Amino acid sequence: MKYRSILLFGTTRYSKPLSQSDSNKFAELAGIASVNLLNYGDDNTTYEESGIYIQNIKEPKYLLIKYIKFYFFSIFKVRKIIKEKEVCIVFAKDAFTGLPVVLAKKIFTDINHIKIVIESHGDYREMVFKQRKYLFEKIYKIFVAKIGSYVINNSDMVRGVSSESVLMLTNKNKIKSVYFPAWVDNNIFTTENSLIDTNKKDILFVGNIIPRKGVMFLLESFNAFSEENADASFLLVGDAPNKKYFEECTKYVESNGLQNRVKFLGKIEQDKISNIMNKSRILVMASSYEGLPRVLIEAGLCSLPSIAPNINGISSPFGKKGGTVTYELDNNEEYLKKLNNFYIDNNYYSDLSRKAYKISNELSGDGAFAENWSKLIEEVMK
Repeated sequence: MKYRSILLFGTTRYSKPLSQSDSNKFAELAGIASVNLLNYGDDNTTYEESGIYIQNIKEPKYLLIKYIKFYFFSIFKVRKIIKEKEVCIVFAKDAFTGLPVVLAKKIFTDINHIKIVIESHGDYREMVFKQRKYLFEKIYKIFVAKIGSYVINNSDMVRGVSSESVLMLTNKNKIKSVYFPAWVDNNIFTTENSLIDTNKKDILFVGNIIPRKGVMFLLESFNAFSEENADASFLLVGDAPNKKYFEECTKYVESNGLQNRVKFLGKIEQDKISNIMNKSRILVMASSYEGLPRVLIEAGLCSLPSIAPNINGISSPFGKKGGTVTYELDNNEEYLKKLNNFYIDNNYYSDLSRKAYKISNELSGDGAFAENWSKLIEEVMK
């Protein structure tokens, strides 16, 4: 394959220096392409790390200014980096984020050769409106949908983390599409012991402590579960960007006397999450919306089975052929029944552990990330 220059464009913030996991990811991608990254950061800086060129746009303090600066004033930075780095493909984080790239291509004829790929992690509109509350939400939803449709119609391809997420954006548009799951660092997430330990007891949640993740549902369910399983503990790993919701969760734990059995571990490094996964019995989820959860792949690489709601992004491929048991969203009775099965039947638990590893290894095993990207780049440039 010809060594091509690509630009990854989005609002995702990366630490400086990069975390070990991100460093591994970009180093692998740099082996097949010249990689450039343009995103928000603490200041306006440019530097090279792990074989890639990184340019940060200083992130404003206020939300409205963030949107205006990123979606409109970043057009000029997009053009500059495309020209200087001879970029031929731009990958935008989602349909809404792709707006500056599409506008830059329309406005500046000297970069109209570029190909635009929109990444899809599910319905981006649902993701936007489940993160926070907005004034004039109905009007804003129409605005977001119009922008997204415009961007997709002026792009060259949609790349999704699941077949469902791709269809959400392309079923009404004649646009090429491809899908492969999010990259997971299989050097960090790996099974520590080939023998499955059926004596493990900890229940684990990994993700932000926000309403969309259904954390309160999980806490209430654990309260009922703990009455008959005195040796079980519930560990929650993740940031708490919604302070009010986090306070509601901690108050529930305190009011029900669960302080010694429920532990909020906060945001921690990937290698530590892997260690916790290897010591836990089951990963639990209660999300009302997901694209394709990376955490299920990470858990599977650690031979950690899971229980999660039967929603798009989870039911396929995990619920159908992986080590994930699904239940109807918000159905406490069904959730508890299936959770108990993990504790009662060790043979059932062992079988699901092996299935979890198998599907995750197929999705993100050695070489899968670079191979998927290589095929994607070739397909876009046809």
